[in-house]
Amino acid sequence: MKISQFTVTPYSIPFVKSMETAGHTYSHREGVLLNLKFENLSGWGEAAPLLGFSNESLKEVYYALEGFHNAIEGEI
Repeated sequence: MKISQFTVTPYSIPFVKSMETAGHTYSHREGVLLNLKFENLSGWGEAAPLLGFSNESLKEVYYALEGFHNAIEGEI
């Protein structure tokens, strides 16, 4: 299988009302949408780590996606 397209789209969506937890106040949600295409098939994914809940940061998600893209780059 050869992936023909690899698209990462960042997003930031503001909350209508801030979300408060014991440790943080969140005013928006940030993440990335991932779209991979192979022939006439398309797959979607999302990564939106939340500070204080997720083990990884959004920056680490970008690094992981960059590594994945580099690993498959010879196939695109």
